[in-house]
Order: sequence, then structure tokens, then C-alpha cells
Amino acid sequence: MVHKQVVELGEEYHSDEKSADGYRVREVDRSGRCLWLRINKGPEGGRGETYDTETGISVDTNERTALLSGLRGQIFVPENSYFGLLFVERVGLRNLKELIYTNVVKPSAHYSEAVVRVEAFAESEDWRRELQSQQALRVSEILYSAEGGDDASTPQDTVVRVVTEGPGLRRASQGIKTLITDRLTRRDKKLEALARIAPVENRRKIVDADNSVNGHTVYKKAPKSVFTVQDEAEYQTLVMELNELEKAETSDKDLKAALETVSPVNREYLKTKRFEVGIGNERPEKTFVLEGDSMPQFVYETGARLGDLQLRNLWETHATRILRNRSVRLPSDWLLDPAQDQPMSG
Repeated sequence: MVHKQVVELGEEYHSDEKSADGYRVREVDRSGRCLWLRINKGPEGGRGETYDTETGISVDTNERTALLSGLRGQIFVPENSYFGLLFVERVGLRNLKELIYTNVVKPSAHYSEAVVRVEAFAESEDWRRELQSQQALRVSEILYSAEGGDDASTPQDTVVRVVTEGPGLRRASQGIKTLITDRLTRRDKKLEALARIAPVENRRKIVDADNSVNGHTVYKKAPKSVFTVQDEAEYQTLVMELNELEKAETSDKDLKAALETVSPVNREYLKTKRFEVGIGNERPEKTFVLEGDSMPQFVYETGARLGDLQLRNLWETHATRILRNRSVRLPSDWLLDPAQDQPMSG
């Protein structure tokens, strides 16, 4: 389904008026349960120039010109897995994440009547390694008035930003980093709980062959001969476990307590909306936005720009490790099935 969506985009030029960008699919290579993509994407319709940094030769551009940068991505969809992975190359601030989600993942989910969430992810150990040598240098707490605005039409009208910096925060840095990594660990446990509950939940319903809505499949509760009392008890236990993890995930009490020791704020009439934690050495280099269960994207630095084969090998190795850590069963040849190879290149 995903491969079909990409192929249907073809190799012609596409214009996205919302972002003022254009793009062309230049290469699609399906191997087993992964899809390699090379898409040229960039701004269109701007006056400027292209400049050769070696020769110094420039060519003026006009409103008909689109400046397309070559970007790469790879999608992994293991069979019988609750999880898939999307890796995208980032050059400067450009990447293919939103393009792939909007034009590939979202339509695939719609046609297969599935719900697909795309969210930032990295292994907890990768985050710990990233944070090990860095400090919390700035914490911004965004609060809003618990009493609302002057009338019902302007709720939460008063927004307060409290910024904490300085030696006191640096002394509390290790505790704040621990709170961040604990949050990541809880999210890992939530993913594992979701993976356990998914197959049990699927057994709770069967296709209602007598009904459909606008041509879409309708499900009904499975009879006890299919989903027993013991199955229901197992399901409820898993639901309770998931609920407990979600409660812990949205609790920021420990972070508030850590900040109050270095930046006491009267919160009597204020509620916390989110935290922004700046991590770095001499200056903040990465900002964690802690709101609900959200986490920032994880960026793996590669130094020089890698060749296609090098990048594919890196992503495939990493994908295998992540999925096996999520207890996904992967056959040895899951990434390479010559019978399914359907390359498209231009």
C-alpha cells in the first residue's frame, strides 16, 4: 500500500502552495519490508541564483525556477508488527517527514482503514548518551491563568513564561536530566504495553458481515466462543497497566519541584502548560519541549554526507535493533526479498 502511494506520485513535478515548496520523486526502491526514497524538494518561484562554490559561476533564477535539494528517506513496515519506522535525512532544516506523512502514510492509513500515528522516537539509551556530557542551561515554564480571561470567550487569556538560568539550575542539572530520561523510559514501557494489548484487542471484535457504512467494514463484539472470559480478564489487566503508565507520563510534579528549588514562583492561580528545557554545554544546543507525552525529534549526526549505500546500511542496522528491542519478530531476510523488488528511478 505504501509503495503504491509513492509510485502513483510519479516522477513529474508537484507544487505545494501551502509551503511554497515543490518536489519530484526521483527514486523508489522496495526491498522486502522497507522502502528507500530519494525525493528532490525545495522552494519554488523565488528570484535569486544558483552558485557554484568551486568555480564561482552563478545562474540567475526567476519565478519559474524551483530550487530542489536531494533528500533521502526510508520506511520500514515489518509484517505483523504494531510498529513501523520512518527515517529521514535532514539537510539544514529540510527533511521529508511531513511530505511522506501527508502524501504516503496518511492516504495508506485511510485506504486500509487503519489509524497510524507518526511521532518522534529514539531509543532511551541513545538519549542518555546524547545528554551524558551536557547540562540543563535554561528551563522555560509556560503557565496560564487557571481563572480564565475576563469573560467566557477568552479562556486561559493570561500566559506567563518563567525562565530559569544560572548556577542554581546547573547544580540541579543532573536531576532534571534524570527526569527527562525517566520520561523516555516510561514512554518505552508504554510502547511495549501497546504492543502487548494490540493483538488481544483485535480478537475482541469480528467483522459484521451484515453491515457496512459507506462501503467501509463494520466490526462487532466477538462472541464468547471466540473471545473468552479469560481473554477479557487479560485485556482488562493490560488496559489498567497502560492507564497507569499514561498517568505517570503526563505528571510533571517532579520537574516542578526541581525548578521550585532554584526558581520559586507563586503558582496559586497558574497551571503549567509545558516546559522547554535547553540542553548544551556553553549555550543551549537542543530544546526539549515537555508537554503531554511529546518528545523532540532525535538527530543523529553523520559528519560528512553519506553515500546512498552507506546511509541505507546505517538505517537498516538501526531499524533492526530498534524493532527487536520492541519484541518484533524479524526473519533474517526481512529487508531483502528479490521477488518484491520494484525499483523506480529517474
